[in-house]
Amino acid sequence: PWIVMPFPVVAIGKLTVFPDARPCAGIVTVTAEALVTVANVGTAPPFNNGIFVSSSKQQLFCWGSTAHNTIGDYLDPMLIRWSDISDYTQWTPAVSNQAGSFRLPNGSQITAILAVYGQNYVWTDTCVYSMQYIQFPLVWGFQPLGLNVGAVGPHSIGILGGIPFWRGPNQFFTMAGGAPVQIECPVWDQVFVNADPVRA
Repeated sequence: PWIVMPFPVVAIGKLTVFPDARPCAGIVTVTAEALVTVANVGTAPPFNNGIFVSSSKQQLFCWGSTAHNTIGDYLDPMLIRWSDISDYTQWTPAVSNQAGSFRLPNGSQITAILAVYGQNYVWTDTCVYSMQYIQFPLVWGFQPLGLNVGAVGPHSIGILGGIPFWRGPNQFFTMAGGAPVQIECPVWDQVFVNADPVRA
C-alpha cells in the first residue's frame, strides 16, 4: 500500500526520517521491520520549516530552524543547520565532527532547498544560493547566485533534464551558465495577476 505524506520524507538506509506533521516541528524517525517504531530525534533542532539530505555527504539539513535545541527557542526563518556526516543525531558543532549552521543574509525566509547533480540550491524569498561542500572547518559554503530571483514556496520549484526551474514572485526562472535567468512568459497576466501568494 502507498502512504501519502504532505511533508518531505528522507530515507537513510533502513531508517526513514521526516519532520513531524505539525508546522515548524522537530524530526522523527520511523523503522519498519517487525513493528513500526516512531521515535523523536531529541538531539535535532526541535522546530524547523523543512528538511533536506545532501546525498553526497549523507548529512541531514534543517532550514528555517532554531539556533539551539531548547523549547521556546526563537525560530529563525533564514537559518540552516546540518548534522554530522552519516550521523543525523549529532547536531552540536565540534572539532571532531562536521555539524554546523549558517544564517543566510539575503531575504526574509528560506523557501526551498533542492539537490541537483553536482550541487545544492537554496532559495529564499529574494535570492538563490549555491550550497557546496568546502570541508572542515566551515563545512558548507553558500554563494549567492542572484538577487530578486527568489522562489515563492517549496512547491514552486522543479527539475527538467537536471536543470532547476522555479516561479518567483513576479516571473519564472531557470539556471543557465550557473546563474539564474528569466524565462519569457506569454501568459504572465494570467499567472501572476491571479496567483494567490499564500498558497504558492
